[in-house]
Amino acid sequence: MGAVLVEQPLGCLYRRGGLCRMDEEIEERIDSYLEMYGRILYKVSGKWPEHGIDIAGRVFEEISKDLRSEMIVEMRRRDYQVNRDERNCKIDGVLATRKQRETLHRFGVKNIPDDLSLEEASDILEELIDLSRHGNKDLLLREIEVLNEKWQRR
Repeated sequence: MGAVLVEQPLGCLYRRGGLCRMDEEIEERIDSYLEMYGRILYKVSGKWPEHGIDIAGRVFEEISKDLRSEMIVEMRRRDYQVNRDERNCKIDGVLATRKQRETLHRFGVKNIPDDLSLEEASDILEELIDLSRHGNKDLLLREIEVLNEKWQRR
């Protein structure tokens, strides 16, 4: 009798009890989607029994889009943090650039210390730009005032 070949699905990391780990993850995801759909259908059918299935399908689609968007945002946030951490490891001890100093001056920051690091300048500019973009003028002015007071005492 010849050997029986069992074809392993692409992307299968390891098998346990005949199921691929990826298969298990897919099964869990399907179960969670079905549970979510069931809860939506139950709520919608109570209010609109004649159109419950159609409405539940549309609500489920919207919730799925929201969940996908949240996942993408979280993945991007994690990638940004990892990349930022890697970038920061490479720039330790490097002083702020001329362009960073000029930008700080344009915001109204005075007495910028000579030993201001690239990383610290980046963090400060990120905060100032964020406050500026979101129209938080009072907070922006307060932050600039705090920096000026801090650096004047040096």
